[in-house]
Amino acid sequence: MCGRALEGRAGLFGEDRGPRAPVRTLLSGPAAGVVGTQRLCRETGRSNAISLDVGGASCDMSVIPGELLTAPQSKVTGYTVRASTVCAAGMLLTDLVRNHSVTRIRLLDDASPSRIREVLDELRDRGVRELREQGVAPERIDTEDFLDMRYLGQSYEVTVPADDTRKERLTEVFHQVHGRLYGHTAEDEPIEVVNYRVRCIGRLPGMSFAAAPPGDGAATPRDRRSVLFPGRTSPDRTPVYRRADLGPGCRIPGPAVVEEYGSTTVAYPSFDLSVDTHGNLMLRRRVPGDC
Repeated sequence: MCGRALEGRAGLFGEDRGPRAPVRTLLSGPAAGVVGTQRLCRETGRSNAISLDVGGASCDMSVIPGELLTAPQSKVTGYTVRASTVCAAGMLLTDLVRNHSVTRIRLLDDASPSRIREVLDELRDRGVRELREQGVAPERIDTEDFLDMRYLGQSYEVTVPADDTRKERLTEVFHQVHGRLYGHTAEDEPIEVVNYRVRCIGRLPGMSFAAAPPGDGAATPRDRRSVLFPGRTSPDRTPVYRRADLGPGCRIPGPAVVEEYGSTTVAYPSFDLSVDTHGNLMLRRRVPGDC
């Protein structure tokens, strides 16, 4: 596609227009992920899929084909997709994790259970100490022990739980994991221990968010614009609302446009928009019989 650039809406435009309208390339990365997923679906004979585009600032999810979800949660390829909001509060709610590892290559036959436990305990003490320095109480810290193991001569390892460091148990677990991953085992081959790993998790207390007081449920549009929606042959005179005017409990039938400093939300004609008790905008497709 020499001489073309991808738009955020997944269309193409000439490179000469890029300097004049760079805003059109916003979100072109996630759009490219959706286009790629669509092609992969065609080539593999799949009719639907979930596309995840993960980058340094966001995680964008798309449903293939691009049909609008009919409810707050729907089934796509066997997975439940829930409409949700994403915000930086997740960083405050996520448990603290410390991972530590050390490489000590040795045949399992030559590694005593006590020495394996000693190395793992050293790693665990380091991780627990770091979590305690972060203010995590001892009773809220969990730890998990692992070993990276391989058959002698292999160039890759498999990670196995190491709660029990006895040779017989580690051998049994290693064969099980290797067989599950690669479909075969070599039980007569010597086994090497390569890496020792410990994962320490500091479980943070739950957090609740206070609900905002309900508004009067009414909102007045600040403008009306002609908007052409998919499937329509002529534009709809669509009310435009300011996001700051929509309080908890507010309900608006589509079509509608909600503008704010950082984004624009569009409610299609078949959707209703409401504001929940935490100020989130909720879109729900209208079903036959709804008032």
